[in-house]
Amino acid sequence: MNANDVITSYVNEVALQLPRKLRNDVAFELRALLQEECQAKADETGRPLDANMVVDVLHSFGHP
Repeated sequence: MNANDVITSYVNEVALQLPRKLRNDVAFELRALLQEECQAKADETGRPLDANMVVDVLHSFGHP
């Protein structure tokens, strides 16, 4: 599983718990936020973004 797959899986899990009319907007915003946070972590560490790094960021966001 690559970094984008991990983010997509997390966003989908969150979206399934939301009312249908909010899912697309919240999923879009959450995906953008997670991508920004993950890229910031990659930049901070000087390493390319990978699935393990994404999992670390997701732990700080909590269970979907």
